[in-house]
Formats: sequence, structure tokens, C-alpha cells
Amino acid sequence: MDDRSLLDRYLATRDESAFRELVSRHLDLVHTVARRVTGNDELARDAAQATFVKLARDAAKVPPTISLVAWLHRTSRCAAVDLVRSEDRRRKREQLAHQHMPMNATPEPEWERLAPVIDEAVDSLPAADRELVLAKYYGNETFAGIATRFGWTEANARKRASRSLEKLRHLLGKRDLTTTAVALATALPLHSVSPAPSSLTGAVLAAASKTAPAQTLGFNIAMTTAQKSAAAAAVVALLASGWTGHALGSASGREQQLSLSTGRPGSAASLVTAAVDRRPVEVDPATAFECLLAGEDRRTWAVVSRLDAKTMPVWMEKLHKLQASTPRASAEWERLTEIESALYFHWADADPQAAWKEVAAIPDSNDHSVSGHTKALVESVLAAWMRRSPDEAYNAAKDHPDHGYTARDMLILTWTPETLEENLAKHEDKRDDLLGWFCGSIVGDQAKREAVIKYLLQDPPPKEAAWGRKLFFRSWGYEDFLAAMARAEELKLPDMQRLLFQDNLPNNPITVMPWAISKGMAPGGPQWEQGYQQWLQVEPAEARAWFETQAPAWERDGHDSAVAGFFASELAIASLSAKSGKPDPAAEQAAAKRLSEFLSRWSAKDSAAELKWRNAASKETRDRLAETEASR
Repeated sequence: MDDRSLLDRYLATRDESAFRELVSRHLDLVHTVARRVTGNDELARDAAQATFVKLARDAAKVPPTISLVAWLHRTSRCAAVDLVRSEDRRRKREQLAHQHMPMNATPEPEWERLAPVIDEAVDSLPAADRELVLAKYYGNETFAGIATRFGWTEANARKRASRSLEKLRHLLGKRDLTTTAVALATALPLHSVSPAPSSLTGAVLAAASKTAPAQTLGFNIAMTTAQKSAAAAAVVALLASGWTGHALGSASGREQQLSLSTGRPGSAASLVTAAVDRRPVEVDPATAFECLLAGEDRRTWAVVSRLDAKTMPVWMEKLHKLQASTPRASAEWERLTEIESALYFHWADADPQAAWKEVAAIPDSNDHSVSGHTKALVESVLAAWMRRSPDEAYNAAKDHPDHGYTARDMLILTWTPETLEENLAKHEDKRDDLLGWFCGSIVGDQAKREAVIKYLLQDPPPKEAAWGRKLFFRSWGYEDFLAAMARAEELKLPDMQRLLFQDNLPNNPITVMPWAISKGMAPGGPQWEQGYQQWLQVEPAEARAWFETQAPAWERDGHDSAVAGFFASELAIASLSAKSGKPDPAAEQAAAKRLSEFLSRWSAKDSAAELKWRNAASKETRDRLAETEASR
């Protein structure tokens, strides 16, 4: 039975066995995340216990749009942050520091640097990427299982996982932590989740058993299929009239833009809550807002929508004073952020220029959590404005150094292929940018794809058609390389074929390399080696089996540098595994031996070429070869 079914069963009948199963499945994850944040065994136990008590109490509030794993990951991190920042807990932590040894042996330096921030970085990923990283690298799900759950092909799941790790690497880079996607793919499965203390399960269940599931704003039990349909209909009505947060476009088409799985302002969860809870607010608007700020009322939009937009600066000042004394990343901070987003949306709905002037003046920050918070507020303002006048909103924001791209991404969601030329004519100064990004945004829709292809290839071609083709085929290739390549071949677009191949070879080798060989392409070069290393990370047995079938033909046809590069890639991955805490001396020795034996054969044929390759190899590869050859 999946997590959602167990949660429904617990809500409907208070079935303790269902809750016990959820604790059994996810306690290790929750405790490990809390342990990384707090750095202390005792506080980690407290945070884990608080997380499952919250689940027992607020099970009905877990948004249906996100997985329970994602909800638990965020909740446990927030609970741990709250504990660490609490003064009395801080003193307790200092007292206990001398009593508790680390839970595990000292980790290798790479993971020791990443551990304090890795969960914050994962939590900062766009919703779809966060779900994928948690499933694959925290939960060790297979790509086949992930593909089935998300409705993708296995190749697409692998490619998306690679891109998600790149985004995670980029977030870590902003914190001055340099690493690689390959290193993350190796380290996360080893360290992301560790066994929780055996005694903790009983403590968690005992604490949770004292907590009854709370009803939440109209949800008396977990939503049935009929209830979900009714809520979805209410969301549709809200998109046309009420607070929509970031509701421009569909969940599937712009998941990252709309933040559908975060539970933050403008999310599907917020919209469902607002739609279902239509109870009137009996007190005057000012008193109701004070109750909302104090946490005595949770009906965010019902309260905010009654405020006079002209007095919005007053309410903003009250909210910001409260935020200033609230720890970031805490559950309370998230609640206040939702109120802030609703305030900005309501303000922009009445006076968009004033709301935009206020939010656009917020200074930029190198802190990703701060800049992400600002971006969410900007999206709220632009979403409200674009409901009334998309072009006016875009023109106001298009040249902003930090938010112009957000306005662009939101504007093109209001376009269709049929209105493309008409809309581009309104923005000649940004025509190439808008054309390219619109073309890249519709690749998941077959009908829109064909309409855009017809537009781009018309005679005479529209202005900037070459740029539009580039972003269109690049985006399509990321989604479905084979389909995009087949269409480019059919349309006789060799420049797009080259682009697709070069873009996808390093990141989707499982699909691209066999396709390239079937087309008679010569292997070899840094991109081939980078792609093979990526393949070795996600499906090592499959990657090696494929190379073993290719190597004899490559060697026979004179592609010796390619063969050497692939053998060197196997050695590099084996060495990386050893550095990441999972040494396999036999695999490392075997990889070095295979490379050495091949270089001997190559040297016998062409010693000059072999020596040139050897001298250009990495120092680590040369040193490992020297050790292997000296031991013969």
C-alpha cells in the first residue's frame, strides 16, 4: 500500500497500524535529516518525534500535490532548525555536546562539507527536481519505478535526474561548495539516510498516539476521489476570480514556475484550502488580520481579500515586523510568507504599479533562501497584474535585472501558437528572447509543437526564426531526444541535428550513444567520456555491457583513443567511489588492468599515438597506471 493510501486509512479510521507503517518507512529519513541539521543526537530525536507528532495531528493538511517523503523532508528540517535556534535548546545542545559521540564514523571531507547544507539545498530545488532527488538519491528508487510513478520513460527519468543533480550542484556552488553531479550521485545514496536509533520508533509512536488528527479547513477526512474533483473545480473557479498566487498556466507545463508542490503561497494546496474554506469572516477586517498574524485564524485569503488595498503599506509593516523576529525556514516563517504573498497579490490586483514598485525595490541577495523568497513575492504581484494586462505587467518588469526573466516566463504562458506573431509584434525590442523561450515552453504539447514548426519554417521565415528553432529543438531534445532528432531529420535540418547531439550526449548517454553508433558516428572525445561516466553512475552494469560490445569494433576500426578514454572513465568512477566512502579495491584494480592491457596493444600498433594519449591523461590516471604496471 502506498503512502497516500496509508495516510487516508489513518485519517478515516485512526488505524494505528497504518501510522506505524508510515513511521517504519520514513523514520530513518526524518532522523537523518534532523541529525544533519542539529549535529546532535538528542536534538535529532526531538525533531524526529516532533515531525511525526505533526504528521499525526495535521495529516489532513498534507497537500495531495506532493509526496509524503517531500513533506516529511521539509517538516523535519524546519523542526530541527526551530530546535537549534531556540535558546533553551541551544544551551541543552552545548551541555550535551560532551556526552554524545557522532552517530557515524567521521565522514570523508567531501561529505563533511556538504552535510550541514545539503538538506536546505534540496529543499530549495524546484518541486519536480526535489521529488526526483528524494526518490532516487534519498529513497534509492529504481529509474524504472520512478518512470512508472511520474509517467516518464526510463531514459527520460535518468536524464531528468542528471539535470536535477546539476541544479543541486549549482545551488551548492552559491554557498561556495564546489562539487560535481557525479560526486553527488555517489555520495547522496551513501549518506543521505542512515538507520535511526532502534529506541526512537517506540518513542515516536508513543508521542503520536496522544495526538488526534486535526480537521483542516473543511477537510474532515482525507479527500476521496469525489472530494478531490470538487476541490479541483473550486481551483478552476479561483483561477478566474480569486487569489491565484502563481496560477498562470498548468501544473504540468510550468511546475517550477507555479511551485505546485511546495505548499507555499500560490501553490495548489493553498488554492484548494482557500477554495474549500468559504466560511465568512465575522469580525472587522483589521481585527481579522490581527488574528491571522497571531495564528488564531488560518483562512489567509478570506481575511486578506477584505483589506482595503489603499492601506496595504500599514499591513505590510505589521507583517514585516513579525517576520523580523521569526526564524527563517521555520514553519511559522512559512505561514507568514504565505500571508505576505497573499497581501502582495491583493495589492497588485487593486494597484499593480504601487505593488510592483514596492516589490521591485527589494534588494537582491546572494543568499538563495532570501532571493527565492523575493522571487515568490514578485510572482504574486505579476500574476495578479497579468490577469488584467499581461503586456503592461511585462513592460513594467522586463528590464529589471533580477526579475525580467520571471516576467518573460509568465507572459509567454498567456500566448498560443496562433497568437504568437501578434504578441511578438507588441514587443519588438524583446522579440528574439520571447520567441525563443515561447518555442521552448510548448514542446510537451504535440499540437502546439507542430504549429510552432509550421510558423518557424514558413517562407519567408519570421525574424529571429533561427534562434526560435534552436531553443525549440534544444528543449524538445531534453524531453524526448529520439523524437526531436527524428523530426529534425525529417525536416532536413542538419544544424538542429548537430545541436541535439551535442546537447544530449553528455547528459543522456543511455539514449544518445547507441543512437550515434547506429548512425555510423565515430566515438571519442571529452563529451563521449563525460557521457559514459554519467551512464556508469546511473546504470553501471548496463553501461559496461554496452561498451564491451562496442570496444572490439572500435579497436578494429582505429578508434583507439575512444577505447582508452572509456577505460579511463571506468577507472575514474572506481576511484571516485573509493573517495566517497565506498571503496572497491578489486573494481579499481580491474579497471586499471583493463586500461593498461589495452594501452599495451595500442602501443604495439602505434606507440607514438599511445604515448601522446598517455601524456595527456590526468595525473591520477597516469599514477594508477604506473602502480599497476610496476606490480606486474
